Amino acid sequence: MSQSYVSRFVFTQNYAVAPVSGRFILLDPVRDADFLNKPTTDALGNTIPDMGLGVVDNGVFFYTSQTLNGVTRPYPVKFFWLGSPAGTNDANDNFSIFMADVDESAFKPGAPASEWLLNPRLVLSTLQAGKDIINWFDANYPYKSVPPSGGVGQETPNGQSNSTYGTLTTGGSPGNVSRMASLSTGSSIDGQFWPIYDYVDNSILLYFSIKTPNYNTLAIYCYKTTDTEIRSPLTSSQFLGGIPPINLGGLGLTNISSHRFSIISPDPLVTTPRVAGQQSAVLFYAFGAFDASTPDHARWIQAGVVSDIHTNPLNWNGNLTLSASEHGGGTDVSGQYYPDKLGSIFVVPQGNTTSACYACLYNATTDRDIRNGSNALVINAMQIRICYFHPAANVVAFGSDPISFASGVGTIGHCRPQFTTYPDGVPKIIYNDFAFDQSLKTVMEYIDPQVLRPEHHKKIYITEDPFPNPLFFSTFGRKKLFARLYLAFEPTWSPQNDPQYAVVVQISEIDGNYDVDAMTAGLGSFLDANDVGTLVLGTQQPTVTLTGGNVGRMFSYKQVEFSAEDLPAYVGILIRAQSTSNVGPYGVIVLE
Repeated sequence: MSQSYVSRFVFTQNYAVAPVSGRFILLDPVRDADFLNKPTTDALGNTIPDMGLGVVDNGVFFYTSQTLNGVTRPYPVKFFWLGSPAGTNDANDNFSIFMADVDESAFKPGAPASEWLLNPRLVLSTLQAGKDIINWFDANYPYKSVPPSGGVGQETPNGQSNSTYGTLTTGGSPGNVSRMASLSTGSSIDGQFWPIYDYVDNSILLYFSIKTPNYNTLAIYCYKTTDTEIRSPLTSSQFLGGIPPINLGGLGLTNISSHRFSIISPDPLVTTPRVAGQQSAVLFYAFGAFDASTPDHARWIQAGVVSDIHTNPLNWNGNLTLSASEHGGGTDVSGQYYPDKLGSIFVVPQGNTTSACYACLYNATTDRDIRNGSNALVINAMQIRICYFHPAANVVAFGSDPISFASGVGTIGHCRPQFTTYPDGVPKIIYNDFAFDQSLKTVMEYIDPQVLRPEHHKKIYITEDPFPNPLFFSTFGRKKLFARLYLAFEPTWSPQNDPQYAVVVQISEIDGNYDVDAMTAGLGSFLDANDVGTLVLGTQQPTVTLTGGNVGRMFSYKQVEFSAEDLPAYVGILIRAQSTSNVGPYGVIVLE
């Protein structure tokens, strides 16, 4: 259905001075009921009764372009959100994606949405997305002996394989997207979505994810439209398909079912040279189950740079040029906080060097979100936290201190936090405020952007499960280091009471400033001060516990613990033993 477009009225500057503090509502189903109470129709003819009178979620400011085909665009900034109709809440949502034009001159803190959001319209209905996902899933992962059945794409016990999209599994629970078939079965775009402006051909890529029932279901999908105002809802002809299993290093072949992802494009640091006809992107991805029966819930975080998402928007793996935490930044290691949702990606300067790094906000529970006696996930009081991806050192690190935290029962959640200066030019974090009554509304907090830099945190944690060996990382301008490493020897991972398994740790100090080109092309001054003379001797691993029991694979003992001061810009750690078996270290490195 074609949707109307309201012409822009006369521009008047907003001289209101916004405070760098305070919390304000952006979009609320109660306050903004008149704005959201607009029935619409999707491309399939389904009536969408309203634009979020039940709950709204995942508000995103999105910049397109100042001009299009030589003509000034009336409203270059858009606002997207998830909306679920009246009668639903966060426990039974049916989210579709909506958008509106942003009149930046009319915005002031706390203003009703109708004063600064114009032309609200449907982008993608959950029923449209469900139809396209099920058809694509059945076509790419059909049963061997029975017809496709509502998006169940794998026959147990023989895993289904696709030359482009890989093997779902070799048995176990079949992949299943049948939930997306209808509202009654729970169809909802209740994952994350990120619109990307493709400057190569002036189009919009809409990446989005759905919640999946098990480890064997693809979560992330994509549409592409050349109508960058999205005047009409997206259709099946604009659906590109699913993102293949995300392999940012070592665990990728099973990393397919998590709906927790973030993407920004083009790469704001331009870590690889720009190429005509291509557009780069930066990715963060959180995944991993706590046990064999829970769906992905962010036990690990990975990050990477993709050289091109224009030519084939689905082929992230084939264009991967950089990746950090190839085995996953271990949020389940050393007391880190588990992401519930990933937020926006942006760039921050770091430390006392000229190198910069990417940052990604995420919301995390304050306590571990699984309880003894049950594998059910427990959402408790949330906080906004931050992780960093250093592209030159290829490492993911975590800030020790929360950026913001829940204030009580009425504000327990901080879903999908995003750092932005839209629409008034003042730095802020926007997020969705979740309460125990299952209500959601989009709010913002003005902040001092300096709190997002690594220097703001008392400590920086680097964890990985396992670490690469050797490990190379930025010190983020810190001068002290403490490391606690646990070791296991592949391929058996079993303890070995033999001197050949006692390790020596070599610590390299590498000073100077460089970017990713210096590392990959051998340029720059990154070897101008290189000290590799520090050695630490570790112990061999015991074969029994303190009570005399066997030490299995699930138990690894601290073998190496050391500290260092007066750190240079970069440090490398290499672990070696007489044995030729590969060493698998994990643990934590603390910079302070």
